[in-house]
Amino acid sequence: VDRPGGNDVYWHYTSSSYNASDNDGRGAPWVFWAEEGASRGSFNQNSEDGSYQKNGSRYAYRCIRNLGVALDDVQTNPEDLIKVEDHGDGTYTLDMSNMNVKALRSNRETTVLPLHDETSEVNKPYVKFRVTKDAYVNGKVTPYNYNDGTSSSNSEIAEPKNGGLTWTSGGSSKDETGINWINRHEWMYYQTYNPCPSGYRIPNQRELLIMTTRLSPNQWPAYSVIALYHKGTWGGDIYFTEEGEIVGYPPLYISQTAFSMDGQSPYSDTRDGFIWYYENNTFSLVNDNRDEERGYVRCVRDED
Repeated sequence: VDRPGGNDVYWHYTSSSYNASDNDGRGAPWVFWAEEGASRGSFNQNSEDGSYQKNGSRYAYRCIRNLGVALDDVQTNPEDLIKVEDHGDGTYTLDMSNMNVKALRSNRETTVLPLHDETSEVNKPYVKFRVTKDAYVNGKVTPYNYNDGTSSSNSEIAEPKNGGLTWTSGGSSKDETGINWINRHEWMYYQTYNPCPSGYRIPNQRELLIMTTRLSPNQWPAYSVIALYHKGTWGGDIYFTEEGEIVGYPPLYISQTAFSMDGQSPYSDTRDGFIWYYENNTFSLVNDNRDEERGYVRCVRDED
């Protein structure tokens, strides 16, 4: 098969799913980065990190068709390839029983997965797996709603970012408030430490990708804090303290899967493994941005 474009290892497939915010707001299809196993990322024609600059202008296509739909009733929705069961408590079971058995892992794991990369059989999902309600970092989840807005001891993940003083009449520092995401760790940290509750583990690359494509944004954990801010008055030394609830979503999640070409040309030796950004729904390799690439784990367990 001829390479669609570009050079080296890059081999990208375009999809029919549209990303309206991509390509500097002009929109573009989501792109599947096949050389990374299961990364889904940006086309962005003008960015050196976008697909266009890596792959070139020619893209591969993988065509599909729906089966089991009568020709005289083509408007019927086919059965989902992956089914999502909502347990009503923030946990979900993802059911892959409609998938080809060659795409599934045959062994049901009850402990942490062995070390592996994106080419390994270990990087497949079992026929079903359950997803926790929360994000984990240190093996436990503690209350996230703050009472005083100042203490970080109430949470393993989130703490309030308070607004500063303001001396302008009618002024407010409410816009300065937010959430500080604390206790985040890099991909490498989670390769030797499982933060999950008993019976659960870190998802592999494909499990995390399935979670990100089958669970809607509001099916991911959100946490709230109470942040303080100030309103100024005339007089220069008088201000009122207010408080407000801030709700946010953890920005990044980690998989257990390593990258087989880490340190091999054209990749640097900092492309250790795979992560997912909640805000822009991008699934990619770590890229030596140690501060932004720290995150949490949403844990899974195999089920029959």
